[in-house]
Amino acid sequence: MHLSNGALSPECVAVTWAGAAAGLAVATHSLRSAKVDHSKLVEATQLTAALFAAHMINVPLLPSASTHLIGGALLAWRLGPGLASICMTSILLIQALFLGDGGLAALGANLINMALLPVLIVSLLSGGGQSPGRVFASSWLSVLLAALVIPLQVNMSNVNFAWYMLSAHAIPGVFEAALTVAAVMALTHLSRPSLTMRRATTLSAATIGLLLTMPLSSSMPDGFESAAGHSGNGLLLTEALPDIEAVGAVNLHLHVIQKNLNGTISETLGSDLSVALISAFAAAVTCFISARSVVSRLDRMELSSS
Repeated sequence: MHLSNGALSPECVAVTWAGAAAGLAVATHSLRSAKVDHSKLVEATQLTAALFAAHMINVPLLPSASTHLIGGALLAWRLGPGLASICMTSILLIQALFLGDGGLAALGANLINMALLPVLIVSLLSGGGQSPGRVFASSWLSVLLAALVIPLQVNMSNVNFAWYMLSAHAIPGVFEAALTVAAVMALTHLSRPSLTMRRATTLSAATIGLLLTMPLSSSMPDGFESAAGHSGNGLLLTEALPDIEAVGAVNLHLHVIQKNLNGTISETLGSDLSVALISAFAAAVTCFISARSVVSRLDRMELSSS
């Protein structure tokens, strides 16, 4: 579901970056009333590392497509909209900078699809409390909604591509929702003060276990890649950018910067496992520093206004 730099027009890049910035501002502002303590920051950091690792494991669920856990709804149910948006921003940013998974120019669109839409849906459905049914529905709907939004973002809003996107994500959405329910229920159980250390150990073990199973990840295309290929929009998947008139100078410069950075990191760290370990750690650290900075700033604002 990660969009690349060449998939978006310059106009869409500007609109999605602006939309993502506005959405993140609203979401993080909610931290002002969330009363985030150190324990919650630690959990957010550990969840970020675990979900970063989960993103790297593709599982074949359809004859022509694979999927991986996205985790936007999981983060929103466990951490609330503010921390969830910071966690997913950290994951997507490090993926783009370290792994080349998703473009820098397309970061705004990817944030909308995988961070803000799940947060919005969970916020709408959480009024009645946290139940398995609500968790399942919010997770499944967030996957389907992103699948519908992507054709609009890439300016390929024909019925054929939209149909392929929906059909390629309906069953993986059920997989995502089932895992989300299991994870939310397990983490809710482990949230009792007496089980805090067990929760931390469980999340750490899950992160390491997922990273070690990377070699077993399916090489089949994911839902977006499969839909683009089957609908005749394979240009969205090409490594090279289209001509400068199609993507604009900003997209081109960000693409070049990203490719150079990805190459440098890959050459420096060597093996894929080393890159994955360092990337997961970098995402977790980025999440912790960003979240603590935002919380501290909001606390100062609250003190100055009182």
